[in-house]
Order: sequence, then structure tokens, then C-alpha cells
Amino acid sequence: MKERLSKRLPTFTEAEKKLLKGSSDFFWLNYYTTMNASDATNSKAAGSVYGKGGLSEDQDINLSISPDWKLTDMQCSIVPWGCKKLVQWIAERYENPPIFITENGCVFDDKLIEGKVIVAERVEFF
Repeated sequence: MKERLSKRLPTFTEAEKKLLKGSSDFFWLNYYTTMNASDATNSKAAGSVYGKGGLSEDQDINLSISPDWKLTDMQCSIVPWGCKKLVQWIAERYENPPIFITENGCVFDDKLIEGKVIVAERVEFF
């Protein structure tokens, strides 16, 4: 990260680094989707995942989704193990802080039938 983004990263004094290290009480997480990442250094992307927002360009990676993953109406892949794996990684990396999933969800074209919204896809998602 330092090599690729050095001019865009903030700088901290040694005193600020000492003050910040270990100062977090909890970890808040917004999770919506999972993607595969592969090295893009010497390859062309097999396909594009919309909305990269600079992530793949900064990291020199290709992002893709598996063709067998179900998608929401916003084309986000539904990968239940992705959230679990991310939470496990955060717990290990940051020495098991309390983790709060503050946002998680899916977009589907809900239908109003006889005064009720049918939410079968949402129930399956959760």
C-alpha cells in the first residue's frame, strides 16, 4: 500500500501512532457482497465487475464473481460464506474485538400481492 499510494496516505507522528495502536473498542462492518480477486500484474481482466471505485486499480487486481452464485437485483453476488470468512479474518487479525455488523442486506424487486410484500428472496438471503 505504501509503495502504490504513498502520496495519498496520511502521515502520523510517532506519538500519534502510539496513541492510535490498540485504541479501538470494537469493529463495525458493512457487508453486502463477496468477489474473487486475482493478480492483474501480467494479465487482462476476464471481465469487469462494475463499481470497482479504484479498489482494483490501486491493488492491481482483477475482481470477478462465480457464475454459480445467485445475484441480487443490483447484481451483487450472494455468498453467505463470504461474510463468515470476513468476520473470522477480522477477529483473527485484530485479536477478537467485538464485531458489529451494522449494515447487511440485499436488493430485490419486491412485489405487493394482496396487500402483502412477498419477501422469499430476502428470507433465503438471511
